[in-house]
Amino acid sequence: MLENSHEAIRPEVFPFNPSKPEKLISTIINCNKKVTKEKIKSERIFKYILKYFNYEFFDKKENLLDNCKAYTCVLEQKYVSQSYLTDYSHYYTTSFSEISKFTSRIHFFHSKFNEEEFDEYAILNKDSKNYKGQQIWESYLGYMTIRPLGGSPFGTILFKTYPYIENFRSRYYNSILEDFRFDVFGEQIRISSLPFQQQDKAVGACATFAIWCCYHKLQQLYKTKLLSPYEITKKAGISQIHSESMFPTVGLDGYQVVSIFEESNLRTETFSFEDKQLNPSLLKEIIYAYNKCGIPILLGYEFDDASDNYDGHHIVAIVGYRLNQPSVNTNTNSLKKICSKLIKTKEKKKEIGLVAHDIMRFYTHNDELGPYSKVDFDMQNNNTCKIRTFQLDGESPIIARPTALWIPLDHTIKVKYENVLAAIKSFDKFLLKFMTDTDFLKWDIRLCLAVDYKQEFSNSDSSDNIFMNNLKRKIRYTSFPKYIWIATLTEVDENNDEYPSIDVIYDASSLPNENCIFQINCFNEELHRNIKNNSNLSEETDKNPNVKNYPNYV
Repeated sequence: MLENSHEAIRPEVFPFNPSKPEKLISTIINCNKKVTKEKIKSERIFKYILKYFNYEFFDKKENLLDNCKAYTCVLEQKYVSQSYLTDYSHYYTTSFSEISKFTSRIHFFHSKFNEEEFDEYAILNKDSKNYKGQQIWESYLGYMTIRPLGGSPFGTILFKTYPYIENFRSRYYNSILEDFRFDVFGEQIRISSLPFQQQDKAVGACATFAIWCCYHKLQQLYKTKLLSPYEITKKAGISQIHSESMFPTVGLDGYQVVSIFEESNLRTETFSFEDKQLNPSLLKEIIYAYNKCGIPILLGYEFDDASDNYDGHHIVAIVGYRLNQPSVNTNTNSLKKICSKLIKTKEKKKEIGLVAHDIMRFYTHNDELGPYSKVDFDMQNNNTCKIRTFQLDGESPIIARPTALWIPLDHTIKVKYENVLAAIKSFDKFLLKFMTDTDFLKWDIRLCLAVDYKQEFSNSDSSDNIFMNNLKRKIRYTSFPKYIWIATLTEVDENNDEYPSIDVIYDASSLPNENCIFQINCFNEELHRNIKNNSNLSEETDKNPNVKNYPNYV
């Protein structure tokens, strides 16, 4: 009689205790007999997970504002991970040693419950009137996959992000997948997250797994095929380039990173900082301009001091950032705040203000540390940019120098950020002839899908203001290119209230030698008239021929 290998395995439920993680460690070892207690305790990813799910933030009145604290774990055995299974079929299955094709998942919950309560309420839904099962599932925080590999036991990890809290924590995880759906014991789970995975140094190193994280968002943005780590390394041509080492890869170089994206019909915007000092403001501007619309960015950096844990170079995926203060709300619901009074200013600004400069840190998927790991700016002087990666308890600060950025783009996006910045600097000087005398002016420059821009206005409330209604018609009826660059001028009044004054739209698909300005949308009627009736500006016209064309775009 054949043994039934498909019997139901009841999940084990146990408390999560970051200060005493012995139970979690023993559970991982039971799922992966190739690892030891010492190995797990020494893993930086394991230490990071303990810290990640032990976080609470209270205000001065002891009100809980920020919370991603886990209290309960649930073990799911014999789980089929699609990413691991693909790598298994291509690579691990040919090994002489016995490696399982199955993984396990450990799920984290904010609620406190035991095994019996999970079975009765979350699975059998016995107490549907009191919604105890619903409360358990609503407290779901994410999972980590345990794969049967001795060197790198942590497979796909999917964690809920820390929340955005107005005036306290201005976090923007732009590259996560909103409403990411997956199944847990038959329950449809929805969280906003981006998959992460520890590098295994077999089918890929840091660049491979950073690209793998990016592809989950690129699939949504550009409809590209989702690739496994093995497939990514294979597309880089490792076996042909490194003939002395057929596949256990030591990493990808910049040309291979570009070639992988090219295989998916994507163009890569590359910024190299190897031979010059990098101004931290420029790094912030690039990250903000491209990441705000969700595009994940690969960042390469070089450590100041190499150690046993680092070979000197590393590549991570930038998935978001945090601002010093909440950014201006460019949704048109805020148009009611528009100030109608315009006063000529006499002072000329040397440099324009940018919202991007408010970035205080950015978040990365760092395959040697964990998902959403913080990276702060470590200022050496005004002309040199150094970054400080997140440090675990007992670790010394890790300082590094950014060396390169790789930004995967739709092949129709031809206009670069520096082209738009140069155009806005010129337009900013033009505006100062009749612009508001406010405390401060800031430009919000970012790449955007035109459909997202239109939807901002479709979701806005109706207005009795004829001027604003005509503007709304203009934007919604205009046929836009798929991708646009938007530069929103933000004004800050004496009450520190922020509101948009103007949107300058550029066609992202324009040829480099063309005038890529597409549309100028003023949220202030008097400003609109000033630009429309542009006259007596012969001096500016001589300096910038585009000035005479500005009235045609409002």
